[in-house]
Amino acid sequence: MRKKLAIIFMSFGLTFPAQAEILHTISEHETVTKGVELLKDQHLTPKGWQDVYILKIDLDEENVKVKPLTPEVLDEKDTMSNLVDNAGAVAGLNADFFSLTMNTPSFGPIWSDGDVLQAYTTQLVGVGPLMDMATLVINDDNNILMDYYDTRVNLIVNGELIGQANGFNKITQTLTTPVVMDTRYLNNTQKIMDKYPETCTIVIEDGKVKEQLEDGEATDIPENGYVILMDEYNSVEYFEKIPLGSDFKVEVEVYLGEDIIENIDLGIGGGGIIIEDGEESTQPSNIVGRNIRNPRSVVATTENEDELLLIGIDGRGDSIGANHQEVIDLLKYYNVKDAIYLDGGGSTTVVSRPAGKFDTEVQNVPSDGKERDVINGIGIFSIEEPSDLDKLYIDFSTAHPSINEPTIIEVTGVDENGNPVQINNEEIEFSVIGIEGNFLDGIFYPKTSGKGLIIAKVGNTEVAQEIFVSEVPDFTIISSRIPKFEKETLQAFENYTPKWGGNTSQITGLIEKDTTVKHSGSSSAKMLYSLGKSKNKQVAYAIFDEPIEIPENATDFSLWVNAENQGGALKLELVDEDEKTHYVTLTNDINFKGWRQLNVSLANYAPSKLTKIYTTVNKTSKPVVYTLYFDDISILKDNKDIIMDQLLMDPMYRKLLLEDDSGGYVVDLQQIVFENYDGYLELNDRDVDVIMIDTNSGGLGTQWNKLKYSLDHSDAKYIVLVMENNPLNNFRNKKEGEALHDYLLEYKDKTNKDIFVVNYNAEQQNVTIKDDIRYIDNTELNGKFKVLDEEIFYSL
Repeated sequence: MRKKLAIIFMSFGLTFPAQAEILHTISEHETVTKGVELLKDQHLTPKGWQDVYILKIDLDEENVKVKPLTPEVLDEKDTMSNLVDNAGAVAGLNADFFSLTMNTPSFGPIWSDGDVLQAYTTQLVGVGPLMDMATLVINDDNNILMDYYDTRVNLIVNGELIGQANGFNKITQTLTTPVVMDTRYLNNTQKIMDKYPETCTIVIEDGKVKEQLEDGEATDIPENGYVILMDEYNSVEYFEKIPLGSDFKVEVEVYLGEDIIENIDLGIGGGGIIIEDGEESTQPSNIVGRNIRNPRSVVATTENEDELLLIGIDGRGDSIGANHQEVIDLLKYYNVKDAIYLDGGGSTTVVSRPAGKFDTEVQNVPSDGKERDVINGIGIFSIEEPSDLDKLYIDFSTAHPSINEPTIIEVTGVDENGNPVQINNEEIEFSVIGIEGNFLDGIFYPKTSGKGLIIAKVGNTEVAQEIFVSEVPDFTIISSRIPKFEKETLQAFENYTPKWGGNTSQITGLIEKDTTVKHSGSSSAKMLYSLGKSKNKQVAYAIFDEPIEIPENATDFSLWVNAENQGGALKLELVDEDEKTHYVTLTNDINFKGWRQLNVSLANYAPSKLTKIYTTVNKTSKPVVYTLYFDDISILKDNKDIIMDQLLMDPMYRKLLLEDDSGGYVVDLQQIVFENYDGYLELNDRDVDVIMIDTNSGGLGTQWNKLKYSLDHSDAKYIVLVMENNPLNNFRNKKEGEALHDYLLEYKDKTNKDIFVVNYNAEQQNVTIKDDIRYIDNTELNGKFKVLDEEIFYSL
């Protein structure tokens, strides 16, 4: 007697938490060095993925120092990877804005270790507060300040202020009024003279004016001094104001309003203010692409007094980036107190040394497809000397192998400050608890399934990491009840070219191999044909002197064609085994440009031979010349005669699940009436939770939170998810499908529950096992699950 299904309907109206803008997050977290953490968050939002990379820095940690990073040569740019590595930093983020079209330095000032490296007089150059662009300042007490600061490069002669220079180690697009240079970026002025001929120079050494040079004469820059550069017009004034033998000093000051800011340890320019004291800034603010989703770079503080965040948000790829309001929302999500923009777009680059590794890596995905050369960056340094091994990290090539599947184990180590320590592999001792297996040369070969603990030990230091071994490997198993269709390429035009046919007084042409226009591989067949003015049908042929064999089990024919909207029909000539000729139309109107796949059914035409591809044009009002390219002729074959009953490989599969009173109970999806289903529904039958989710949009969408809530509150031992689309291959966003699998896998590892995902909108029936989670494709809503003696089985 069939048992009655007990169903519990779950209502989320009052009990479900308020919907958040972030639907799901994939989060990674690692220590770069003591006092520096790297957070990598991939947030799924209703609008798409937003990938966020955060370097969290504790400025109060003695091991950590933050400094600006600049190229070593004036006006040159470099990648963040090179800036970080050349300086010996362990991490960094690109910083100030610069012009992509002009060879000009960053817009803002640069201070390092209390010493000014670069600065403009902002009121003369029109940058900083005049552009609503802020500056990050960290003073000697590690106070983090972000505001619209003025900088002034004062020229002091014999103790008197005689004016301001345009810049210190900065030259705008033109060199007119004075610019002061020291030896930080140049040793000689020849490079400047090459760019700005007839520049005049004042040389200062040991605080005294040593020389005045005219007419573009190059000179060495004194190690203990400066040069002042200007055009000929301004030299008349400044040669008089800064006479030979006078005392000279450069003084760079920073102002906020009328207040001088002192004791600056680090300073670097940025963009507009985003957040002030936890709320959106209401000040005028320089914001690039306010309403456009772009990659973004941000420097921020939190309520933790000594905490600095360097933030990169990816865009223009799998990650959608963020507009200004979305940046504000993300910063509030991370409890940011104050924040300003750094240069974003293709410049956004986060570089960091992975935990236990010696070399740095680019952590994000720069939107140019590679690193852009940038003008400067903010670098993070570990200043403590390396010491002995203190901690081990362990990583597996796969954390979910199957029995006998080898898993490579990587063991790295760090000292007490989180800095890498070299480990000799011969020193590592491995052991395993909970499962059985063998170790050989750092590779683990599991012999039994289940949850285990692999332990690595070096000296007195050890680390343990869970590993989950499946009974069966990842594979796809196909039901014998549904035929399998297989695609086969018959001609790719790599080593064969058809013959031209159709020459008449009206029609000429040729067919040749072409390597410049192809759909795949290295070449295609190019048919060039000329049609004269005619009221009659004209035909151009590609003739296969080696006819293409089409087998009996071929169901569909496919040809890739590149056209130019020339009109006319495109047809096939097929000759069957009775030597009867058939003319099959691929299209009646070639009304497309570029590559298109043309398909036609081969019902009643197989087996046969393809002898010609031809185009027909009914009439032409004037002579014309056209081109067609052919590539990748393929067919779809029905392999229904092949035995495919591989389901027997899965120990959970049973062909028949008969229910009786002494043998457990069956949950039959066909017998469940999904009443009250409005896009999300949970039904419970004893040890089985069936959750039906609407994925018509191509993913879970806003139902992520409902699913998490259901699973977190499920007391059942077995989970069956029912949806239209298979997350492994049929979600609109591949990354969301992968994220759902990873989430279910994490849930399975945590709870030890068996999970089944049933898709009822598939073209054919099959089962894919991935990490011991079963994805069942069905052509309709069916499938049975039987619980028997602490085990569960399924049938299709």
